[in-house]
Amino acid sequence: MAAGTPDLPVTPVDGNVRIDIVSAIANIKAPTLTELNATSNLNASCYTTADSALIGIDQATISVQLLCQTVDRNEPGRKTVTLGITAVDNTNNADVDEDSNAFAELVLEGDVFYYVERRNKAWDAPYAADDEVYIVKFKAGQKTYLQPEANSYSRAAFNTFVQDFAGPVKVVAGS
Repeated sequence: MAAGTPDLPVTPVDGNVRIDIVSAIANIKAPTLTELNATSNLNASCYTTADSALIGIDQATISVQLLCQTVDRNEPGRKTVTLGITAVDNTNNADVDEDSNAFAELVLEGDVFYYVERRNKAWDAPYAADDEVYIVKFKAGQKTYLQPEANSYSRAAFNTFVQDFAGPVKVVAGS
């Protein structure tokens, strides 16, 4: 076999990210199929924009400097988690159907939700046992409309305040 760049398979991201807004999860370190596939959840994959829905994780460093060692070492410290969501906002548009503004009507300032993200499976495929997900519990803040621009559509940035985070975690089959 010749040396060179391996021909690794890749999973396209387009159409293969599922984002849900969930009202209740008992244990975010072990979300269940029943919780994640509930019909009351909003599959927000087609409401959020491709350049948003970003979980940011910044982890501090703990510097360990011991007299008995000749090399300083580092350990992982606290994590600061952020969540940015930009979504379609059809508020005041009489030409859209009742489901066309579900995200903007659901995510209201002061309410608490769970943001669930799964990658590398179709956005409309139900959750399955052992799916790997990231979960952010957040309180919704004030939405802010994005600046109107030519050849675009109406969207808003939804401020979020992270209360808890887990990920990656596996979906469990229990209820």
